[in-house]
Amino acid sequence: MLGTAALVVTLSILSGFEKTLTGNVLGFTSNVEISSYGNRPLPDYLGTSRFLLKKVHGIVQLSPFVEHEAILRSPRGVVGVELRGILPSDTSVLAMKRILNGHALAELLPDSVDPIIISTGLAKELSTGVGKNVAAIRFNERLRTREDILANLHRFRIVGTYATGMSQYDDMLAYTTLHAAQAFNGFSSTQVSGYDVRTASLESSRPVADSLNRVLFYPYIARSVYDVYPTIFAWIDLQKKPIPIILGLIILVAAFNMISTLLLIVT
Repeated sequence: MLGTAALVVTLSILSGFEKTLTGNVLGFTSNVEISSYGNRPLPDYLGTSRFLLKKVHGIVQLSPFVEHEAILRSPRGVVGVELRGILPSDTSVLAMKRILNGHALAELLPDSVDPIIISTGLAKELSTGVGKNVAAIRFNERLRTREDILANLHRFRIVGTYATGMSQYDDMLAYTTLHAAQAFNGFSSTQVSGYDVRTASLESSRPVADSLNRVLFYPYIARSVYDVYPTIFAWIDLQKKPIPIILGLIILVAAFNMISTLLLIVT
């Protein structure tokens, strides 16, 4: 009886852990991610979005994004991040739901300085906070002179800080608006880096990614979350493999105890 209870508790913990971890991962990425070979900008995101929603079944939400490596600098620190521009109305991003201080992008009023949202860990590392300005340098291999740095320099104002509980990802990502990221990257107003695709379930991400790859051509490429983060899901699957063995041993022990008890009663 005690062994069965321990098994139920263990399975419940593993199931809850799997759901929490998967939910957090999907907050940083999507069920399917569309990007380009060579990180080249993708044109006409509005037309492409309409085309994909019409041609591919199983897409629940499709959101464009712009991303690029950047160096954030404050008077007291320097950090490297992946700066991602999203639509302020995009509610699928986990960081926008875990704002601890300040506001999400959808809640902001117009400002002369572009907004940025960083994690609490980055704010601590930069010794800064909400309402303060930071300088962002667009990282590329051609930064060799002072003029190159000034040409790739952009100012942002911190409007919020977030924490999802996955600090290794929090401290790698900073968020701004799609328009601000386009200006930072030198994109036109119709160019994006890729698209986040939400599907009805995690299991449908691979079929939808296959369907997208059939209708899209070079330089587009669609990858499911299993392809983007194979290590995490391989580790989750590894945690499940001992469960049948443990269950079999508990059943075997329980059966042996029952048989022993019956033999004692008979004798």
